[in-house]
Amino acid sequence: MISASEQRPGPASPVRARLLRLRYLCGRRGAFLFLLAAYDLFNGIYLAAGGALQHAPPAGTEFGWGVVFIVSAGVLLTGVLAQRDTWWFAYATLLKCAWAVEYLLLARSVPWDWLRGLEWLTLACVVVLVSSWPEVRSARNVRERH
Repeated sequence: MISASEQRPGPASPVRARLLRLRYLCGRRGAFLFLLAAYDLFNGIYLAAGGALQHAPPAGTEFGWGVVFIVSAGVLLTGVLAQRDTWWFAYATLLKCAWAVEYLLLARSVPWDWLRGLEWLTLACVVVLVSSWPEVRSARNVRERH
């Protein structure tokens, strides 16, 4: 009889191996870009559907900003597997800052929108912070742990 300590795990399934390889290829920064793309996609759908803002934005329309955010999601998805993702992080930061300025301009007519503008500026600062982190790419990231 073979004890539990002598048993070796079998080979990883092909799906799991591909997922581990994808995790290695995109890295932590790529995963964060994927998260930003999902966030922009959902925000864009919400804006394009209408009803997100109490008043019309000073520049553009809600639908127009929704389309911008949906397109932004597609642009950010193209940077998930990029080795040099500086431009994608800069793009994400500029879009978040532009949307924060929209809220800060809207704050003149809606009392609490300045707070939402600060939230978007904070998100832009988080994007800048994550973009400054180095990517750790080693075999240790893809090694299976049992």
